[in-house]
Amino acid sequence: MTINEGGREGAEAQPIFNAPPIVLWLVGILLAIHAVIFMLPARVENIITLYGAVSPRLFFAGLRGQVGPEIMLTPLVTHIFLHASWMHVVMNAVWLLAVGSPIARRLGAGQGTPAIPSAIFVLFFIASGISGALVYIFIHPDANSLLVGASGGIFGLLGGAVRFAFRPPWAFPPGRRFAPINDRMVLVWSAVILLLNFLTGPIGGLITPEAGSIAWEAHLGGYLFGLLAFPIFAHAAQPR
Repeated sequence: MTINEGGREGAEAQPIFNAPPIVLWLVGILLAIHAVIFMLPARVENIITLYGAVSPRLFFAGLRGQVGPEIMLTPLVTHIFLHASWMHVVMNAVWLLAVGSPIARRLGAGQGTPAIPSAIFVLFFIASGISGALVYIFIHPDANSLLVGASGGIFGLLGGAVRFAFRPPWAFPPGRRFAPINDRMVLVWSAVILLLNFLTGPIGGLITPEAGSIAWEAHLGGYLFGLLAFPIFAHAAQPR
């Protein structure tokens, strides 16, 4: 399977699993963190989850000054690197490889001077995860549930990929490396992705409890952030 990145002349496509180093590092970090936590005593694992996962109640308690800012804000980042099970982390690792690779290459990571583009890629991934968590929090302000997983960040990468991956390079407007937000292909793919997410989230929860545990709100927030903000990160990653 290939995704056309539109970064070269012609219709050349890059294999999605020919991953840039920064993507492989992120995948390795996700798997390593879960492996370490998996080997810890259950009591320690519960403490890590309690303080590292996103809790809407604790977030709003922080807004009211009832808990410190570190309890309120730190989980917005740390929840991305925690997962509920091996199945959860492996599925996210596979999607990170598939979706993150074309985004990282588009930003220039791993091409000559990878430091700045790689850092921008990580920032884009984390910012998408934070956006997904915030949407989840504000939709469920009184929820007792804990949000963990990299899905919000991955959906942000998917939102960025929709801006360029489904058109050949010659189809972009002159001087642009991505499609405008009102491009027909962008709108169609966004509608399909959001519909599928909705079907596996709130509607899927009516069919199976497992589907009901999917944080579709975080997926939605991450995707919309990636869709709208990707051009900003793409411009920042371009050589001066």
